[in-house]
Formats: sequence, C-alpha cells, structure tokens
Amino acid sequence: MRPLPRTLTAGAMLLAIANAAYAEEKSPSTTDGTNSVASAISRSVSASPGAGLMNDWLRSESDFFRSWDIGGQFRAREEHKEYFAAAGQAGAVDFRKVGGDPDNTYLLLRERVHLGYQPCPWFAAFVEGQGSSSTGDDRNPNPESDGPFDLRQAYVWLGDAKAFPLTAKVGRQELSYGDERFVGAFDWNNLGRVF
Repeated sequence: MRPLPRTLTAGAMLLAIANAAYAEEKSPSTTDGTNSVASAISRSVSASPGAGLMNDWLRSESDFFRSWDIGGQFRAREEHKEYFAAAGQAGAVDFRKVGGDPDNTYLLLRERVHLGYQPCPWFAAFVEGQGSSSTGDDRNPNPESDGPFDLRQAYVWLGDAKAFPLTAKVGRQELSYGDERFVGAFDWNNLGRVF
C-alpha cells in the first residue's frame, strides 16, 4: 500500500511545477499595431469598479456627489496555527510536542476608509486610512498589527490618457506589477503594502 502516497506526492509535485510554469507565462501582446503602453494606460483609466452602495445612494440624492468617491472596507479573519513557533513566546518550538505551547490562534481585523475627488477628467485626488490589529496573538512583537489608524494612500492624479498619453500619479499609493511577485499590494496580508 506504499505506492499510493508516492503517486499522490508525485502528482502534487507535478501540479506545483505546472502551476509555477504557467505563472511565468506572459500575457498576450496586442497585435493591432497600436502602442501597447498607451492602450494599457487608457484601459486602466477607463476600467473602474462599481461605485458601491454608499456612492450610489449619495449620487441618487444629489448631483454634488457625482465627483466624490466615499467608501470603506472592514475585514475580519481568524487564523489557527499548530506547531508553528510563536516568536517571543518562552519555550516556543517548531514541530515538536515537548516544551512550550506550539499553537497560536488569533483574530485579525482590518479597517479602511477612503475619500476620493475627481472634478474633471484630468485631475483626481485620493486619501485612504487603515487600521490593522489582532486579538489573541501570542507573537511579540506582533507583525500583523500596525498600531493606531494610519495613512495608507494619499495621491494626486494629473492628466487624461484619452486626450494625451502622459499622466502622473504622485504620492503614496498601491503599485501592482504583473503577478505582484516583487512589487504588489500584498492585500491578503493584514497590513498590505504601499509605495
């Protein structure tokens, strides 16, 4: 009965290698002869998510809110880790049942609030704050908590990619390139990254 675990292990390794190879593929380039950079910028500017419940309601109440973007996000996630060392905990061990408590269960909380303003197609401003915390985490110092509510993003956008192919987005912002292996928002983490 030993061949089955070996077969499963080999299959899992084959799938992992195929997944890594697929992740390295590049997206197809444009074949219509247009400038791919300019078309990517215009697609990123024109492709915007829905306004959201609060914005839809405010915009239906008054035309004043058409140029405003008001919103937020709340996320709660519980993590349970068994046999992982909790840094700063006396007697912490990895993968051993003797000495210390190798289990760690904690609740991660993240709140974000943002305000955006775009009075015309060539100017926009955006500000976002974030609070990240955890409850019950044995690790010390706690890598999933950033303390008080902090400024996450604050930037100004100048230019209209439809009128002129040069735009500028200046300030603290999320950057996401490719598969986000090196530069990305790392949004699954409780803190995330901004540049």
